[in-house]
Amino acid sequence: MKKALLLLSIVMVFSLAASAKDSTYEFTLRDTGGNAFCNVAFVRNYTPGAPVPKVLVGGWYYNALCDGLYYPGGGFKFGVSSYLQYGNGAVLALNSPAYFSYETVAFQLLVNTKYHTWTIYWDNDYYGNYLVNYGTWINGSSPVVKGAPDAAKR
Repeated sequence: MKKALLLLSIVMVFSLAASAKDSTYEFTLRDTGGNAFCNVAFVRNYTPGAPVPKVLVGGWYYNALCDGLYYPGGGFKFGVSSYLQYGNGAVLALNSPAYFSYETVAFQLLVNTKYHTWTIYWDNDYYGNYLVNYGTWINGSSPVVKGAPDAAKR
């Protein structure tokens, strides 16, 4: 009986550990020198529950072209070569229609949570992904900076 109770306790502990809580990040995009852009992102890394791992991404992108509007976003967590991002390791990819009505582009924000870096890619020719800009961020720093430039206009 004690062995069965011990085994059940161990299974419960590992089950709780496997159902990791959501991770959320809300920040103002900054250049590599720490200067703020007018853009703010909210990125949530989550799982809907077992057996799906914590690889789903949801959230929003605010202030594309400093327009004062919110745009939905979603995607996945995955590993990306350091040749394609600022930093290395896994990124949270937030895909959004933020710039579609302005530039007719597919917009993707890659967020590296380990190094607190971001990279913007977009596709405006139905052919490829093109690096637009990159920088840093500090979680919880999401004030809108008046007069700051747009991160996608390098």
